[in-house]
This record gives sequence, structure tokens and C-alpha cells, in this order.
Amino acid sequence: MTSIAAHTGPGEPHWPAAGLLGTLPAGTRHQLIRLGRPVRFEGGERLLREGESGSYAFLLLSGWFKVLATTEDGREALLAVRCGGDIVGELACFDGQPRIATVSPHPTGPRTARAVRRCSRRRPRAGGASRRP
Repeated sequence: MTSIAAHTGPGEPHWPAAGLLGTLPAGTRHQLIRLGRPVRFEGGERLLREGESGSYAFLLLSGWFKVLATTEDGREALLAVRCGGDIVGELACFDGQPRIATVSPHPTGPRTARAVRRCSRRRPRAGGASRRP
């Protein structure tokens, strides 16, 4: 599979075109990144926990993250893998329902994100992009 990156300026990471940051114009992308506070995760930590309420999302900047859900018999099932340029946790922000999945970093490599709150009110274009299927 070929990886396609969004066009970025000098010194800026190349965001995958399929991720949130890869779909945004540079100005909107920079505004969204600056909204949050930087967070670094170690292996074994959880960014988000299934069933908890939430008023924030994480904009993933580097590393790999697992999206997991609990099955009816109590096992964890892998739903998705996310990477830098993606956003996780946004559904609970928009619908007010408990989180539907747990997100944890892959145990190897650097993992960074920015905690983002109320981005859709302050930057409607960025918030709208995060709600797309």
C-alpha cells in the first residue's frame, strides 16, 4: 500500500492524507494544533477509557495508538490503529455519551498528542473536519 502525505511547509511533518491533519489547509491545521496542550505517553498508559465521559479529544502527533473495545465476554478487541495526524475521543465530545472505546499507545516508539477541548466552537472548520466519517 502506498502512503500519501499532505503537502506541508518546510520543517513541518508530513501528515497522512487520510488523517484529520492531512485533510486541513495549513492555516487551519496550525490553529488546531495550537489549541491543545502537549502530552507524552508511555507504554501501558491509556489516553481514553471505554465507558468514561469525556469533554476532550486527543490530536495524535506521533506514534501508533490502538483503539480497543470490550467484547460481551470481557475480552479486548482491536477496532483500529491510529497514528500521527488522526484524532481520537471526539465522539464523546460531540454526543455527550460515554466513550465507546479505549485508546492506548503502542508500546514502542515516541508517542505524543495534544489534548484539545471545544475545538469546534472556536475553529468551526477544524471541528467540522473531525466529525467526518
